[in-house]
Amino acid sequence: MNAPVAFGMTVRVVGLLAFLYGLRQLLSLALILLSTPDVFPIRYPLAMGAFSIAVGVYLLRGAPLIQRMAYSDRL
Repeated sequence: MNAPVAFGMTVRVVGLLAFLYGLRQLLSLALILLSTPDVFPIRYPLAMGAFSIAVGVYLLRGAPLIQRMAYSDRL
């Protein structure tokens, strides 16, 4: 396994962790809203969950821009 392949695998693992974190944020938000719908502000957890999922999906797809910047001469 050469360096670009190892870097790509690391990027995808970080993407999976970010995606799972975003799902956890949205799931906890849904559970909180089911128990106390009028008390909890939803903007911050919703934004953090959506942002984490978006970053996670980008990284899971291989993050071509990051790969190109890191290994432009080897790809």
